[in-house]
Order: sequence, then structure tokens, then C-alpha cells
Amino acid sequence: MSCAILSLLFFLFGIVFMVLKEKAALLLSGFNALSKEERAQYDQVKMSRDQRNAFFLWAIILAMGYLCSLYMTKYCSYIALMIWLILFLKDVHLDVDKAFGKYKKIMMTIHSFGNIDNIPFFDTSFDQHVEKPFSFSLVMVLINQLFHSH
Repeated sequence: MSCAILSLLFFLFGIVFMVLKEKAALLLSGFNALSKEERAQYDQVKMSRDQRNAFFLWAIILAMGYLCSLYMTKYCSYIALMIWLILFLKDVHLDVDKAFGKYKKIMMTIHSFGNIDNIPFFDTSFDQHVEKPFSFSLVMVLINQLFHSH
């Protein structure tokens, strides 16, 4: 029975995060304690999406445990609770950097490269700027820094 209740609860939390989108990031423990400037450094859309997906995954695991315990054996609910507990504890961090570090936005400035000509995806010899995907640009910047580091 506890699997059914938890499953329903996590499903409702998932819906809340789905409806509120990036605003739901404020509901995450520890993130709401950060200043507005610090919160702006994180990708709140991705944080909310990941937490929504985690809630739905937890709901599915616990619902399966509940249903299997009805038709098979009660030990299925124990197994589902153990799986949920492992997944839950995997994401619990007391340090803000560990908890939200993977959501930190990458901030790069031209100043860090010294000159705009040092950035490989800006070709200043042409009047026309050719757009390249950001991921390609980021890879090129990292390769440039690797080979031209002092």
C-alpha cells in the first residue's frame, strides 16, 4: 500500500514540475536558498525537467512494485522501495556544487581569449558571419585553448 501512495504522490509532484517548468526549480531543496544572482547561473529549465523525469520514474517504479505485490508476492513492493531508495540517495547531496553543478551555465567571454581573432568560430576576414551550432563552437574553443595554452 505504501508503494501506491508514494507512486501517486510522486506522480503529482511530476505534474507540478511539468506545469511550472523552470519556476519549479525553486521547489528544489537548497536551490531556493541561493540568491537570485546565484540562481541565474544555473539552467533552471534543465533542472526542472530532470526532477520532473525523476518523479515520473519513481512513480512508475513504485506503481509497478504495488501492482506486482497485488498479483505476485508482497516482496515485490519491498524490491520497488529498495530500488527507489537507491535512486533517491544517488541524487542527494549536501553540497550545493555537487547537487546543482551539472546545471551550471557555461559563461565565456571574449576577454578570456584575449582577442576575438583567437576564437576559432569567429572569422573576421569575411564581412558575413556564418552561424555554426553552439556545440561545434564550444568544441572548437576548447580545442583552441588546449593547443594554444601558455
